[in-house]
Amino acid sequence: MDLSALSNLAKAQKKSEHLNQRHDKALQLYHLGCEYAQRAKQSDYTDKLLSKKAIACFVKAIENNRNDARAYIQLARLFLLYKDPIQANKYLNEALRIDPLDPDAQKLLEYTQKSAVRTRTRPQAATPTEPSETVAPATAQNPQSDYDALAQLIQTQTQAAFAQVNGLKPSMIPIQVNHMRKTLRQLESQFDAICQELERLESLFDLSTLELELNTMAIHLNAFEAILSFSERPIPFSNAALALCQEIEAQMQSSAQKLAPKATYDQFLDQALTQCDALADQLEALQGAGNEVSHLLKDYDQLNAVFQSFDSHLNQA
Repeated sequence: MDLSALSNLAKAQKKSEHLNQRHDKALQLYHLGCEYAQRAKQSDYTDKLLSKKAIACFVKAIENNRNDARAYIQLARLFLLYKDPIQANKYLNEALRIDPLDPDAQKLLEYTQKSAVRTRTRPQAATPTEPSETVAPATAQNPQSDYDALAQLIQTQTQAAFAQVNGLKPSMIPIQVNHMRKTLRQLESQFDAICQELERLESLFDLSTLELELNTMAIHLNAFEAILSFSERPIPFSNAALALCQEIEAQMQSSAQKLAPKATYDQFLDQALTQCDALADQLEALQGAGNEVSHLLKDYDQLNAVFQSFDSHLNQA
Protein backbone atom coordinates (compact mmCIF):
# COMPACT_ATOMS: atom_id res chain seq x y z
CA MET A 1 0.00 0.00 0.00
CA ASP A 2 1.39 3.40 -0.97
CA LEU A 3 1.74 5.52 2.15
CA SER A 4 4.21 7.97 0.62
CA ALA A 5 2.15 10.76 2.13
CA LEU A 6 3.27 9.61 5.54
CA SER A 7 6.93 9.90 4.59
CA ASN A 8 6.35 13.60 4.03
CA LEU A 9 5.17 13.88 7.61
CA ALA A 10 7.47 11.60 9.61
CA LYS A 11 10.91 10.11 9.30
CA ALA A 12 11.02 6.46 8.41
CA GLN A 13 13.16 5.72 11.43
CA LYS A 14 10.57 7.13 13.80
CA LYS A 15 7.86 4.98 12.30
CA SER A 16 10.06 1.88 12.39
CA GLU A 17 10.89 2.44 16.05
CA HIS A 18 7.23 3.03 16.82
CA LEU A 19 6.18 -0.24 15.16
CA ASN A 20 8.96 -2.18 16.87
CA GLN A 21 7.84 -0.86 20.24
CA ARG A 22 4.27 -1.91 19.54
CA HIS A 23 5.33 -5.39 18.43
CA ASP A 24 7.50 -5.82 21.53
CA LYS A 25 4.55 -4.78 23.66
CA ALA A 26 2.33 -7.25 21.80
CA LEU A 27 4.77 -10.09 22.53
CA GLN A 28 4.89 -9.20 26.23
CA LEU A 29 1.09 -9.12 26.39
CA TYR A 30 0.87 -12.45 24.56
CA HIS A 31 3.19 -14.17 27.06
CA LEU A 32 1.31 -12.61 29.97
CA GLY A 33 -1.96 -13.87 28.50
CA CYS A 34 -0.49 -17.37 28.19
CA GLU A 35 0.51 -17.22 31.85
CA TYR A 36 -3.02 -16.26 32.90
CA ALA A 37 -4.47 -18.98 30.65
CA GLN A 38 -2.17 -21.60 32.20
CA ARG A 39 -3.24 -20.58 35.70
CA ALA A 40 -6.88 -20.76 34.63
CA LYS A 41 -6.26 -24.27 33.29
CA GLN A 42 -4.71 -25.31 36.62
CA SER A 43 -7.94 -24.22 38.32
CA ASP A 44 -9.88 -26.33 35.79
CA TYR A 45 -11.20 -23.00 34.46
CA THR A 46 -13.26 -22.41 37.59
CA ASP A 47 -11.42 -19.12 38.17
CA LYS A 48 -13.11 -17.04 35.46
CA LEU A 49 -11.22 -13.92 36.50
CA LEU A 50 -7.98 -15.50 35.26
CA SER A 51 -9.62 -16.33 31.93
CA LYS A 52 -10.90 -12.76 31.59
CA LYS A 53 -7.40 -11.42 32.24
CA ALA A 54 -6.00 -13.79 29.62
CA ILE A 55 -8.58 -12.67 27.07
CA ALA A 56 -7.84 -9.00 27.81
CA CYS A 57 -4.10 -9.60 27.28
CA PHE A 58 -4.60 -11.39 23.97
CA VAL A 59 -6.95 -8.68 22.71
CA LYS A 60 -4.40 -5.99 23.61
CA ALA A 61 -1.67 -8.04 21.94
CA ILE A 62 -3.69 -8.09 18.72
CA GLU A 63 -4.26 -4.34 18.92
CA ASN A 64 -0.49 -3.85 18.96
CA ASN A 65 0.32 -6.47 16.32
CA ARG A 66 -2.45 -7.75 14.08
CA ASN A 67 -0.15 -10.02 12.09
CA ASP A 68 0.69 -12.58 14.79
CA ALA A 69 -1.65 -15.57 14.51
CA ARG A 70 -0.82 -16.94 17.97
CA ALA A 71 -2.95 -14.46 19.93
CA TYR A 72 -5.97 -15.17 17.70
CA ILE A 73 -5.59 -18.92 18.28
CA GLN A 74 -5.32 -18.53 22.05
CA LEU A 75 -8.48 -16.41 22.08
CA ALA A 76 -10.28 -19.05 20.04
CA ARG A 77 -9.30 -21.74 22.55
CA LEU A 78 -10.71 -19.74 25.44
CA PHE A 79 -13.98 -18.98 23.68
CA LEU A 80 -14.37 -22.67 22.83
CA LEU A 81 -13.89 -23.57 26.48
CA TYR A 82 -16.70 -21.20 27.39
CA LYS A 83 -19.04 -22.63 24.73
CA ASP A 84 -18.86 -19.78 22.21
CA PRO A 85 -17.81 -21.46 18.93
CA ILE A 86 -19.09 -18.61 16.77
CA GLN A 87 -16.75 -16.09 18.43
CA ALA A 88 -13.94 -18.66 18.29
CA ASN A 89 -14.62 -19.12 14.59
CA LYS A 90 -14.04 -15.42 13.93
CA TYR A 91 -10.62 -15.43 15.59
CA LEU A 92 -9.60 -18.64 13.83
CA ASN A 93 -10.50 -17.17 10.45
CA GLU A 94 -8.23 -14.24 11.26
CA ALA A 95 -5.43 -16.61 12.29
CA LEU A 96 -5.74 -18.55 9.03
CA ARG A 97 -5.72 -15.31 7.05
CA ILE A 98 -2.29 -14.65 8.55
CA ASP A 99 -1.06 -18.26 8.33
CA PRO A 100 -3.34 -20.42 6.14
CA LEU A 101 -1.32 -23.58 6.95
CA ASP A 102 -1.32 -23.28 10.74
CA PRO A 103 -2.28 -26.82 11.92
CA ASP A 104 -3.67 -25.72 15.30
CA ALA A 105 -5.95 -23.13 13.70
CA GLN A 106 -7.14 -25.65 11.08
CA LYS A 107 -8.02 -28.28 13.69
CA LEU A 108 -9.78 -25.81 15.95
CA LEU A 109 -11.74 -24.32 13.04
CA GLU A 110 -12.99 -27.76 12.06
CA TYR A 111 -14.21 -28.27 15.61
CA THR A 112 -15.92 -24.86 15.79
CA GLN A 113 -17.76 -25.49 12.54
CA LYS A 114 -19.18 -28.70 14.00
CA SER A 115 -20.24 -26.79 17.11
CA ALA A 116 -21.60 -23.67 15.41
CA VAL A 117 -25.03 -25.06 14.59
CA ARG A 118 -25.64 -26.01 18.24
CA THR A 119 -24.82 -22.49 19.37
CA ARG A 120 -27.05 -20.87 16.79
CA THR A 121 -30.01 -23.08 17.73
CA ARG A 122 -30.25 -21.55 21.19
CA PRO A 123 -33.47 -19.49 21.32
CA GLN A 124 -33.07 -15.77 21.91
CA ALA A 125 -35.79 -14.96 24.40
CA ALA A 126 -34.91 -11.28 24.51
CA THR A 127 -35.43 -10.83 20.77
CA PRO A 128 -38.13 -13.26 19.60
CA THR A 129 -38.63 -13.51 15.87
CA GLU A 130 -41.92 -13.75 14.05
CA PRO A 131 -42.66 -17.12 12.44
CA SER A 132 -41.28 -17.27 8.94
CA GLU A 133 -43.80 -17.54 6.16
CA THR A 134 -41.65 -20.11 4.37
CA VAL A 135 -41.63 -22.58 7.25
CA ALA A 136 -44.52 -25.01 7.06
CA PRO A 137 -46.96 -24.79 9.99
CA ALA A 138 -47.16 -27.63 12.49
CA THR A 139 -49.27 -30.49 11.17
CA ALA A 140 -49.52 -33.37 13.60
CA GLN A 141 -51.54 -35.32 11.04
CA ASN A 142 -48.61 -35.64 8.60
CA PRO A 143 -45.21 -35.23 10.31
CA GLN A 144 -43.38 -36.86 7.38
CA SER A 145 -44.61 -34.06 5.14
CA ASP A 146 -43.25 -31.56 7.64
CA TYR A 147 -39.89 -33.32 7.64
CA ASP A 148 -39.69 -33.31 3.84
CA ALA A 149 -40.68 -29.65 3.66
CA LEU A 150 -38.06 -28.74 6.26
CA ALA A 151 -35.36 -30.68 4.43
CA GLN A 152 -36.19 -28.79 1.24
CA LEU A 153 -36.21 -25.47 3.10
CA ILE A 154 -32.79 -26.11 4.66
CA GLN A 155 -31.36 -26.90 1.24
CA THR A 156 -32.90 -23.76 -0.27
CA GLN A 157 -31.78 -21.45 2.52
CA THR A 158 -28.26 -22.92 2.60
CA GLN A 159 -27.97 -22.22 -1.11
CA ALA A 160 -29.32 -18.70 -0.55
CA ALA A 161 -26.80 -18.05 2.22
CA PHE A 162 -23.96 -19.29 0.03
CA ALA A 163 -25.14 -17.12 -2.86
CA GLN A 164 -25.10 -14.05 -0.59
CA VAL A 165 -21.65 -14.67 0.89
CA ASN A 166 -19.93 -16.05 -2.24
CA GLY A 167 -17.64 -13.33 -3.59
CA LEU A 168 -18.82 -10.84 -0.97
CA LYS A 169 -16.15 -8.38 0.15
CA PRO A 170 -16.04 -5.73 2.86
CA SER A 171 -17.38 -2.37 1.72
CA MET A 172 -17.11 1.21 2.93
CA ILE A 173 -20.17 2.37 0.99
CA PRO A 174 -22.96 3.03 3.56
CA ILE A 175 -25.81 1.84 1.35
CA GLN A 176 -24.01 -1.46 0.74
CA VAL A 177 -23.24 -1.93 4.44
CA ASN A 178 -26.90 -1.29 5.33
CA HIS A 179 -27.99 -3.81 2.69
CA MET A 180 -25.58 -6.37 4.16
CA ARG A 181 -27.03 -5.84 7.65
CA LYS A 182 -30.59 -6.26 6.36
CA THR A 183 -29.73 -9.40 4.38
CA LEU A 184 -27.92 -10.97 7.34
CA ARG A 185 -30.89 -10.27 9.65
CA GLN A 186 -33.21 -11.96 7.16
CA LEU A 187 -30.99 -15.02 6.86
CA GLU A 188 -30.60 -15.27 10.64
CA SER A 189 -34.34 -14.97 11.13
CA GLN A 190 -34.86 -17.81 8.67
CA PHE A 191 -32.18 -19.83 10.46
CA ASP A 192 -33.92 -19.35 13.81
CA ALA A 193 -37.25 -20.41 12.33
CA ILE A 194 -35.67 -23.58 10.92
CA CYS A 195 -34.14 -24.36 14.31
CA GLN A 196 -37.55 -24.04 15.97
CA GLU A 197 -38.99 -26.52 13.48
CA LEU A 198 -36.10 -28.91 14.11
CA GLU A 199 -36.85 -28.82 17.83
CA ARG A 200 -40.49 -29.62 17.13
CA LEU A 201 -39.60 -32.68 15.06
CA GLU A 202 -36.67 -34.03 17.07
CA SER A 203 -38.86 -36.40 19.08
CA LEU A 204 -40.24 -37.94 15.88
CA PHE A 205 -37.20 -38.31 13.60
CA ASP A 206 -33.45 -38.74 13.55
CA LEU A 207 -32.45 -35.23 12.52
CA SER A 208 -28.68 -35.75 12.32
CA THR A 209 -28.68 -35.45 8.52
CA LEU A 210 -30.67 -32.21 8.57
CA GLU A 211 -28.49 -30.79 11.35
CA LEU A 212 -25.38 -31.55 9.31
CA GLU A 213 -26.85 -29.70 6.34
CA LEU A 214 -27.91 -26.82 8.57
CA ASN A 215 -24.36 -26.65 9.90
CA THR A 216 -23.28 -25.61 6.42
CA MET A 217 -25.72 -22.72 6.51
CA ALA A 218 -24.36 -21.71 9.93
CA ILE A 219 -20.84 -21.59 8.48
CA HIS A 220 -22.04 -19.30 5.67
CA LEU A 221 -23.76 -17.03 8.19
CA ASN A 222 -20.60 -16.85 10.29
CA ALA A 223 -18.63 -15.83 7.20
CA PHE A 224 -21.26 -13.23 6.30
CA GLU A 225 -21.15 -11.84 9.85
CA ALA A 226 -17.35 -11.61 9.71
CA ILE A 227 -17.45 -9.70 6.41
CA LEU A 228 -20.02 -7.29 7.83
CA SER A 229 -17.77 -6.77 10.84
CA PHE A 230 -14.87 -5.94 8.50
CA SER A 231 -17.10 -3.40 6.75
CA GLU A 232 -17.98 -1.67 10.02
CA ARG A 233 -14.42 -1.54 11.38
CA PRO A 234 -13.20 1.34 9.14
CA ILE A 235 -15.90 3.72 10.37
CA PRO A 236 -13.93 4.86 13.48
CA PHE A 237 -10.91 5.50 11.24
CA SER A 238 -12.88 7.82 8.97
CA ASN A 239 -14.34 9.66 11.95
CA ALA A 240 -10.90 10.12 13.53
CA ALA A 241 -9.32 11.31 10.27
CA LEU A 242 -12.14 13.81 9.69
CA ALA A 243 -11.98 15.12 13.27
CA LEU A 244 -8.20 15.63 13.08
CA CYS A 245 -8.53 17.33 9.70
CA GLN A 246 -11.07 19.79 11.09
CA GLU A 247 -8.90 20.43 14.14
CA ILE A 248 -5.87 21.23 11.98
CA GLU A 249 -7.94 23.60 9.83
CA ALA A 250 -9.18 25.39 12.96
CA GLN A 251 -5.62 25.78 14.26
CA MET A 252 -4.50 27.08 10.87
CA GLN A 253 -7.19 29.77 10.97
CA SER A 254 -6.17 30.67 14.50
CA SER A 255 -2.54 30.91 13.42
CA ALA A 256 -3.44 33.17 10.49
CA GLN A 257 -5.08 35.52 13.00
CA LYS A 258 -2.05 35.21 15.32
CA LEU A 259 -4.22 34.34 18.28
CA ALA A 260 -1.37 32.42 19.96
CA PRO A 261 2.45 32.31 19.81
CA LYS A 262 4.00 30.34 16.96
CA ALA A 263 5.46 27.85 19.46
CA THR A 264 1.93 26.84 20.41
CA TYR A 265 1.09 25.90 16.84
CA ASP A 266 4.43 24.09 16.38
CA GLN A 267 3.61 21.99 19.43
CA PHE A 268 0.15 21.24 18.09
CA LEU A 269 1.62 20.18 14.75
CA ASP A 270 3.97 17.75 16.49
CA GLN A 271 1.00 16.19 18.28
CA ALA A 272 -0.94 16.01 15.02
CA LEU A 273 2.04 14.24 13.44
CA THR A 274 1.86 11.53 16.09
CA GLN A 275 -1.86 11.11 15.43
CA CYS A 276 -1.25 10.87 11.68
CA ASP A 277 1.34 8.18 12.36
CA ALA A 278 -1.16 6.22 14.45
CA LEU A 279 -3.81 6.53 11.72
CA ALA A 280 -1.34 5.22 9.16
CA ASP A 281 -0.81 2.16 11.36
CA GLN A 282 -4.57 1.67 11.58
CA LEU A 283 -4.83 1.95 7.81
CA GLU A 284 -2.25 -0.78 7.34
CA ALA A 285 -3.98 -2.99 9.90
CA LEU A 286 -7.36 -2.56 8.20
CA GLN A 287 -5.92 -3.46 4.82
CA GLY A 288 -4.14 -6.46 6.33
CA ALA A 289 -7.47 -7.66 7.76
CA GLY A 290 -8.97 -7.74 4.27
CA ASN A 291 -10.84 -4.43 4.32
CA GLU A 292 -11.32 -2.33 1.20
CA VAL A 293 -9.35 0.83 2.00
CA SER A 294 -9.70 2.95 -1.16
CA HIS A 295 -12.22 5.25 0.55
CA LEU A 296 -9.99 5.45 3.62
CA LEU A 297 -7.01 6.45 1.51
CA LYS A 298 -9.02 9.42 0.25
CA ASP A 299 -9.68 10.47 3.86
CA TYR A 300 -6.01 10.06 4.70
CA ASP A 301 -4.87 11.97 1.61
CA GLN A 302 -7.18 14.84 2.58
CA LEU A 303 -5.72 14.84 6.08
CA ASN A 304 -2.20 14.81 4.66
CA ALA A 305 -2.97 17.77 2.37
CA VAL A 306 -4.31 19.85 5.26
CA PHE A 307 -1.33 18.92 7.44
CA GLN A 308 1.17 19.91 4.74
CA SER A 309 -0.68 23.18 4.16
CA PHE A 310 -0.43 24.08 7.84
CA ASP A 311 3.22 22.96 7.96
CA SER A 312 4.06 25.24 5.00
CA HIS A 313 2.14 28.09 6.62
CA LEU A 314 4.18 27.80 9.84
CA ASN A 315 7.48 27.54 7.94
CA GLN A 316 6.69 30.79 6.16
CA ALA A 317 5.64 32.57 9.34
